[in-house]
Amino acid sequence: MQHKQATFNAFVAPAAHHEVTRATPTNRSTGEAQRNEALFIERMRPKIYWPSPWAEDTPEWLKEQIDTDRLAQLVKDGKTEMATYSEVVFYMMPLTQERPLDRDWVEIYCWAAKQVMGDKMPDDLVPKELNTYQKSELDRLRRWIWAKSVEATKKRGRLHRSPQIKLQGVEKGGGSRDVEHG
Repeated sequence: MQHKQATFNAFVAPAAHHEVTRATPTNRSTGEAQRNEALFIERMRPKIYWPSPWAEDTPEWLKEQIDTDRLAQLVKDGKTEMATYSEVVFYMMPLTQERPLDRDWVEIYCWAAKQVMGDKMPDDLVPKELNTYQKSELDRLRRWIWAKSVEATKKRGRLHRSPQIKLQGVEKGGGSRDVEHG
C-alpha cells in the first residue's frame, strides 16, 4: 500500500506580550550560557497551529502544557530539534474539528494526545503503538512544527522593532494574529 505524504500549513500563535530581560554575567561558563540561551529560545518560540477558525477553541491548559513540555524536553535531552507531543496535539486539534482525517492521522493524533493526557484519555481510543509509517509521519510533523516555530522566532527577532510589518501578504501587529504560512 502506497501512502500519500501529508503537507502541512501553519499559523503562529500570538506571542505573550511581556518584556524579557537577559542578564549576561561575565563569570558564566560557556555550557551554562548555552543552556540558558536554549531555555530562553524555548520560552520565546511561538506555538504553531493549523490555520482554521477552530484554533480559537484550543483549551488554555494545552497551551500551558506546551511550555512545560518544551522545558522538560530540553532538560531531559539537552537540546530540542523536534516539537513535543503537546505541540502536535495543539497543531492538529483545529484540523480535526475542520475535516475528517484518514485512519493513519487519526491514530497519530490519538496516540500523541494520549502521551499528553495520560490516563485522562481512554485506552480504547488509542493504538497500543504506531506502525513504522505512522512513526515516520509523526517525526516528520514534529520536525516541521519545530522548524516553523524556530523560523518564526528568527523573523520576530529581526522584525521586532517595527509595529506594523507585512509577512507574506498578512499583516503582523495592530492587534491581529501573527501569521506564518508553511
